[in-house]
Amino acid sequence: MSIPREYMQHLHVIAPVDAPDGTLFEVFEQASIDAVKGTDEELGAGWIYSIRKATKEEVNELRGGILLGEEVFAKAEDGGFYLLCMPTDYRFIRQNYEGTENEEILFREMLDWAVSEVPQALIAQNGLTPFTYTNTDVDQLFARILYEGNRNFNLIFLEENAHQPDKVDPAPYIEKLAEGVTIEEVDESETPDGEYIVLNDLESDTRFDFFRADGNYVREIWNNGENHALYKVTFTDSSLKLNSIMEAWYNAVAAAEQ
Repeated sequence: MSIPREYMQHLHVIAPVDAPDGTLFEVFEQASIDAVKGTDEELGAGWIYSIRKATKEEVNELRGGILLGEEVFAKAEDGGFYLLCMPTDYRFIRQNYEGTENEEILFREMLDWAVSEVPQALIAQNGLTPFTYTNTDVDQLFARILYEGNRNFNLIFLEENAHQPDKVDPAPYIEKLAEGVTIEEVDESETPDGEYIVLNDLESDTRFDFFRADGNYVREIWNNGENHALYKVTFTDSSLKLNSIMEAWYNAVAAAEQ
């Protein structure tokens, strides 16, 4: 791990000897630590970022929607992952904030550095394999179905009756979307025409429309149809298509009910 020379005097780095959560090291702003020493606010003051290693099973649980403040950036040789962990609240603390404008500018600059440069530097300096997961609502839903095992949902095509998928193992279909996939929100002007298979997530009152004509688009609709978003799926394996995966899954579910 390296830290830019201009930041070094402002930071406090901890490398825990025993960290059950897999934390390798944590980086804090020293002045914030000094400002709260001996008070109830001491824990977490000045936190800039941490790096931790997690197992594949731990990351699978996180991908169900609680990857809040944590981002996978590299894959380990043993199948685990390295994560950049950052605070979801603001940890710049002073006893008196008067005249601290430049200190706060520096603090924000160090937060930006953690996001934009630290993962890439660690990959280069330690020979790690870059790896990322996207964390859209589509990613989260598939992760919940695959790893939680009891998600309440159904599948519909056109005006047919809703099919309950509990007789079919979803893993052979969703596992193709577990790795080597990027899901990104795109402009709704790209919305394809034509038919789609609907996956209703009954626990969040949200539906996902998987378009058949143009293979890698999915539309999310929630809040009684008031809100919607369009996503595009990109596979590392270009032979895979989202519509083909969903159609195979739907056909298996429909056949299981006959």
